[in-house]
Order: sequence, then structure tokens, then C-alpha cells
Amino acid sequence: MITTSTFSQDKKYIDSITKIYNNLENDKSKIKLAHQLFKIQIYKDIDVAKRYADEQLELSKKIKYTKGEGTAYRDLAKYYRYASKPDSARYYFMASVKNFTVNGNKERLCTALDRYATFEVIEGNFDKAIEIVNQMISTALELKNGRILVDALQRKSVVLLDMANYSSAMEVVLKSVQIADTMKPKYTLGKAIGLSDIGRVEIHRNNYKASIDPTKRALKLLEELNNLKWQAIVLNQLGNAYWHLEDYDNALTSYEQSLKIVTEQNRQDYMAVALDNIAGIYSKKGQYKKALSMAQKAQAITLKIGTISNKINSYGSIADIYLENNYPKKSIYNYTKGIQIADSVNAIDDLYTLYRGRSSAYSNNGNYKQALLDYKIYKKLYDSIFSTKSEKYIEELKTKFNIQKKESEILIKEKEIRLLEERKQKAENQRLFFIITAGGILLFALSVIYGLRQKMKRNKTEREKLDIDLGFKEKQLTTHALHLAHKNEVLLDLKEQLKSIKSESNNSRGFQNIINNINLDINNDNNWEQFKSYFEDVHKDFNTKIIKTYPEVSNNDLRLMSLLKMNLSSKEIANILNISAEGVKKARYRLRKKLNLSTEESLQELVLTM
Repeated sequence: MITTSTFSQDKKYIDSITKIYNNLENDKSKIKLAHQLFKIQIYKDIDVAKRYADEQLELSKKIKYTKGEGTAYRDLAKYYRYASKPDSARYYFMASVKNFTVNGNKERLCTALDRYATFEVIEGNFDKAIEIVNQMISTALELKNGRILVDALQRKSVVLLDMANYSSAMEVVLKSVQIADTMKPKYTLGKAIGLSDIGRVEIHRNNYKASIDPTKRALKLLEELNNLKWQAIVLNQLGNAYWHLEDYDNALTSYEQSLKIVTEQNRQDYMAVALDNIAGIYSKKGQYKKALSMAQKAQAITLKIGTISNKINSYGSIADIYLENNYPKKSIYNYTKGIQIADSVNAIDDLYTLYRGRSSAYSNNGNYKQALLDYKIYKKLYDSIFSTKSEKYIEELKTKFNIQKKESEILIKEKEIRLLEERKQKAENQRLFFIITAGGILLFALSVIYGLRQKMKRNKTEREKLDIDLGFKEKQLTTHALHLAHKNEVLLDLKEQLKSIKSESNNSRGFQNIINNINLDINNDNNWEQFKSYFEDVHKDFNTKIIKTYPEVSNNDLRLMSLLKMNLSSKEIANILNISAEGVKKARYRLRKKLNLSTEESLQELVLTM
């Protein structure tokens, strides 16, 4: 669950970077921040996310920043995917790929191709997804980038798995794990994802016990990396393995852990999957109402997001619950909806399970003829997927992989032994040299230590002198400020007395001249410049920081902030600035508005921390 504290912290963080974004100039920094805000908001408010993607694209075009333009196209594609507008999503994915291709940004091109392939898989266009992934693999090889190559191979294995081509999927994923494991430095995330994919292939092959070990190894690596997104995915997969082994308690624990992570991250697509799975567990436990309620919540999310694979799974899940609780007609309806979608995208792996389920539902409803027809379709699909040749080929691949791994380990051990022997011989040769030179090194070290001590003494003396100078300047600044305040207070009082005398005297011109001279002295900028000089000696770069952070402040605002920095009273500030106490209050109010401070934020604290 998302706690109030987590939500509050999250909102505060978003408000903070939004404020920074609004104050930035129209440059690359603002474009990059718009992309970050898009990534945050896409799982919270997709309409707000689209606004940042639009601004990112508009600004990128305006300053001719091609990299930002390509990223903006990719972000818009993601928005339209989540908004269930596949045609628009495909258009922007293609625009992103074209942009990075034309501008030669191959690393960004690979990211765009990866996202595009994922989209086509979700839409059920597997052949197109394979074509896109192959382009990603070719680009990774051109770049000689091991990480991108591993990611591309794993994306291809997932597509092949969804196409029910298990032997090819296993071949590709084993290759990806081998590359990730031999890279320097090792690509730990790639290895973890590869291990989870091996577990996933085993689940689809009905080797549920065999899937648990690689899946748990993957989960351990992901926990070490603190990668929550992939932890949630792998926990869900682990739950699936336990489910098929009828270990429902462990399955439920895994699903609930996954749901907790994705709920905190507001990943609704993953939430739908976890809710569906938990619903299935409750149905197995006989808690029908609870199971149906959770499955319907999952379906509401799925229909909103609009992914093909999740829709198929959602209808299948609800159908399973109705079947297990003896509602065959409702079960048949949902199985049929799932079959229609799966058949439209040739999702063979989903079709065979849906036909098997609908066959049972027809049988429970007394329609044995249709039950037999569905069972024959299911059996035909099953046999085409789990052929003996495919099983044997996969086992051969696994054996080959293990042999290669053992051979690699032996070679590494032999190399380590040779290195140890070489180091031993080198150590013997160097031993005599170290004995001869040790005395010289010791003498040199002693001289260096003596020099450092002398330098530390000089530095200490210089620091003490600087502290004394700074203390003196602070006293000068405080004295000058108080002098200004006192002088202006005296002059203002004298001015009022002269005004009073002037009204009782005939020589009004003479009095007015004296008053004018007092006004000149009160408003004399030389007094302020002298104060400013003292102030900058003590508070270095204060004015520069203020102007850089808040470019809209005026010179009068700077004066007020300088006096606040000294922690002077409102009366002292009023005397120095030649305004009333009420004027100081208004000036502070205007300044707070310029700095966008809320009622809870302290102007004094802000100034003191600058």
C-alpha cells in the first residue's frame, strides 16, 4: 500500500522539481527535466505526462536539439500506448526510430527499438517485433556494446517465447546469460533477467520444479541490485511456478510481495497481473467472492490500459474462477472473449490453455459435442508446441551451456594458478630490492612527514589569521549597519523637529534647505555602497547567489535581503532603508511573492541559508 508519508514525500519531490522546471530557461536542461517529469507522471497522471512530452518536443524543435526530439517522440509513443491508441503509438515509435537513425545516435536508437518491439509484442504482432529486435541486435554489434546486445537477445527470447517457439527462446536466452556472465565488468542485471527468462521458459514447458532455481537466483541478484521493478516481475513468475506445483501458500506470498512493490510504484499494468494471480489463489482456496472481486478489479485496469496479452489473461482468469465455482455459462462467455483476442494475434500459447478451459466449461454445461471439439483443438495446439524434438533440443542446449560454463571455469582456474606462480617468482625477485630500498624509503617518508607537519603549522597560523580578519570585518559590518540605523533615526527625528519649527517661523526657505540636506544624507548611496563593501567581505557571493537563483529580484530587494541576512530588527531595517515599519512589512510581503514562498516557509530562514 502507498502510505500517507510516502505519498506526501513523493508529492513534495514532484513539486520541487516542477518548480525548478518552471524557472529554467528554454535550453537542453529544461528538455531533459521535461523527460524526467514525463517518466514520473506517466504512472500517476498520463494527461500531465503528455503535456511534458509535448513541451519537450516543441522546445527541442525550437532549439534544434535532435536528441531531445527523438526522446520526445518515444515518450509520446509510450503515452499513446497507455492511452489505448495503438495507431498513434506506432506512429511516434516509428518517428523516434527514424530520428535516431538519421542523426546517427545508435545507443538511443537501440532503446527506441526495444520499446517499439515491446509494443508490437503487446499488440500481438510477433513477426514485426522479431524484425525490430533483429535490427537492435545488428546495431548493438556495430556498437560493440555487450550490454545492449544482451538486452536485445533477451527481448528476442521473450518474443520467441510468446510465439511458443520454446527451443529458439531457450537458445537465445542461454546465449544472453553467457555473454552477461563473461563481460568485464559483469552485467549483473542482464544475467538476472536472463536467469528469470530461463525460469519462464521452463514454466511454459511445464517443468515447474526446474523453473524455481533459476528464478530464485535471479531474484537474489535483483535484491542485491535493489531493482524493485524486476523484483516485482520475477516474484510474480515465482508465484506462477508455485501455483502450478499447487503450493498455493508460497504462490500467494510471492504474488502479494509483487503487488506491494508495484502498488507503491503505481505500475497499474503490473498491478493487474498480480491481482489476477491473487484472485486465482483465492478461487483455489474456495473464497469465490473475494477471488471474483479481485479479478474484476484487475480486468478494469487491463481494459483501461488496453494491452492485448493482459486482456487475454484477464478474460482467462475470470473464466477460470467461474469454472471452478460451477458457473459454466459465464465461464464459456469469458473463455470465448479471450479466444477471440488470442486468435486475432495468433497467440498460440494462450489459445491452447483457453480452449482447454472452455472444453471443461462446455462439458460442465452438458454440451459434450462442443467440449470434444475444443479439446481436439487444444490437443492439436499442445502437440505442436511440445514436440519431442523440441524437448530434446532444449536439453541438448542446456547441457552444452553447462559444459561451456564448466570449461570456462576450468580455464579461469588454470589462469589464476599461472598468475599465482608468476607473482610468487616476482615476489622473490623483488624481496631483495625492497630490503635495499626500505631504508631509503623510510628516510624519505620521515622527511615528507616533517615537511607536512611544518606545512600544517603554517596553515594553522594562516587560518587563525583569516578567522581574526573575518571577525574584525563582521564587527565592522555590524557597527556600520547600526551606525546607519542610528544616524538615520537621529536625522529623521531632527527633520521632524525642523518641520515643526518651520511651521512657526517666517524663514521657511532656510528650514527647507536644512531639511533637503538631511534628505540627501539619509538617501546618500555612498553610505549604502560602503555598507555593501563591508557586507560582501563577510558574506562572499551572497548577492551573486541571490541573482542567479532568483533573477527577478530588484536592487531594493537585494538591500532588504542583505539586512535580513544580518538578522536586524524590523525597526533597524526601516531606519536604514528610510521607510516605515509598515513599509518593511509590505516589502517583505512583496519579496515573498517574488520568491514563490508558501505561508509555511520562512523568508528569514531562506535568506540565512543562502
